[in-house]
Amino acid sequence: MNKFFVLFLFLISCTYAQNKAPKLVADRISHDFGKVVEGEKLMYDFEIKNSGDADLIIKTVRSSCGCTVAQPEKMSLSPGESTIIHVEFDTNDHEGEQQKIVYVYTNDPNNSEFRFTINASVLTPDSKDAVSMKFGTMKLSKTKHDFGSVQEGKVYIMDVTISNIGDGNLEIKNITTTCGCTVALVTDKIIKPGDKTTLKIELDTTGREGKFVRAVNINTNDRVQPLQTVTLFANIKVKN
Repeated sequence: MNKFFVLFLFLISCTYAQNKAPKLVADRISHDFGKVVEGEKLMYDFEIKNSGDADLIIKTVRSSCGCTVAQPEKMSLSPGESTIIHVEFDTNDHEGEQQKIVYVYTNDPNNSEFRFTINASVLTPDSKDAVSMKFGTMKLSKTKHDFGSVQEGKVYIMDVTISNIGDGNLEIKNITTTCGCTVALVTDKIIKPGDKTTLKIELDTTGREGKFVRAVNINTNDRVQPLQTVTLFANIKVKN
């Protein structure tokens, strides 16, 4: 083969490799919690995706206030891969209109500092507005479920009933899982007093083996227990 042609192909391949780059994108960059009462711990998950053609590296995540904690599930995303940035805002010692910013620093050459914003109107517990506010109270039909011995490679499904035994609407703010192998979907996000809804949980055992423990976290406007958890157990066996 002509050595000049080989050199030409080499230069093209080097140029192509140099043009590859990660790209961080997000469908939603802000969330407003609305009116809340001081003392509540607010939680929200932002999703980011690497729509580029090179690995996206999350270098660090920080917030504009010590009252806000942000933690990514993954620090490295392959092209097309997504992850969650879990944000928590502790409203203790905060009052009035609040805005907190979460900074995500990555190796995206065109947007190395990505920002998410959360807002809330924090009421003091003894204020007229707070006293008159009615809140839902969440009750779960179960907080633990053991799938028992299951086979690797299959999807297992179970349901949890979420009841509102409070005197105001129960708002399901977000649902998170501690593993990408677990999916949790709820029928209704606003549950009226006395009503209930179904939380459907799917466990995908593909690529898993042995004893398995994962959690599904449900965050609502319940003033007493805003965060409740359903813990999942399984013993995953690989087919010989």
